[in-house]
Amino acid sequence: MLLFRSFIFSVLILAGTILNAQDLHSLIGKKLESSEVKEFIDLNNITLLYNDVGGFMGKAFVSKDKGIWIGSNNYDEIDLIQLISKSEGFKPYKGKLPYYLDFNDNLMEVKSKIGIPDEQMISDPSSTVSWSHLGLTIIYSTEELKKGIDRIVCVSISEKK
Repeated sequence: MLLFRSFIFSVLILAGTILNAQDLHSLIGKKLESSEVKEFIDLNNITLLYNDVGGFMGKAFVSKDKGIWIGSNNYDEIDLIQLISKSEGFKPYKGKLPYYLDFNDNLMEVKSKIGIPDEQMISDPSSTVSWSHLGLTIIYSTEELKKGIDRIVCVSISEKK
């Protein structure tokens, strides 16, 4: 099954299809040198932003035109993919989000689609809502929350726990 999924993933990448976030979740834990990751990076014009993310020897990659940010750990494995709706210098991510989410969903709509979150943190400049068993974190702008606007700014995909 894993081989078949890898084959389908490669075919979608080569065909230039915008992948949905559930397909992107299959990149979590993959080595940067893997063919799936290299093809995804090449197809989406993703470039190395910087080495040594936060002093942990990881790397960060970005495609500002496609609204994608990718982080790796010190083992050169992808450990975070962020799909960005609203951030300075980024165009919005245009692919499908996981669990039928939409960037225009408010927190109540998100909870109705995927359930009660494991964790919810309100801070500045962003507030997060996490479902660790799904490897999913939703980021909202605290500034907008204060104004009564709770639209998704970013969807983070990580390892399911």
